[in-house]
Amino acid sequence: MSNKLYEIIKLREKTYLQQILGDKYGCYKWWARKEELDSICAKLGISFNQIISDIETHNDLYCIYVGQSHRVLRKRISIHLNSTINRSTLRKSIGALFGLNEIDNFLNKLFLEFVVLEDTDKNKLKRKIDNYLEYRKHLDMLGETELKLCD
Repeated sequence: MSNKLYEIIKLREKTYLQQILGDKYGCYKWWARKEELDSICAKLGISFNQIISDIETHNDLYCIYVGQSHRVLRKRISIHLNSTINRSTLRKSIGALFGLNEIDNFLNKLFLEFVVLEDTDKNKLKRKIDNYLEYRKHLDMLGETELKLCD
């Protein structure tokens, strides 16, 4: 399991994404700074204070999207980074808020955390993903996790 954060701009390099993820399975979280979260709130017509108690936080970052992949994680991340809005709910949501031409600009300001799970049995994998997400939720509530930015 990983508590590392990756800058999106670096993950756009396909060889880098291949190097760190290979053909593994797992889940992932997209993190934003307050500035990006504020811009989402403004587009939605809500204030930061209205949602802060419902958002997972780490230091000065806020979790804005969680996903899981029962297929190769690298390919799922690549879809979010480089595909069309038809293949990515994340891209579709950002496009709806900021316009289609701003999707990549917004994504490039975010960070990504992922957890690689070694098991290839899809039923076991799904249980591991669900258990990991539940485990992280409890650790976060206790304030016992720390995310580190990767080079």
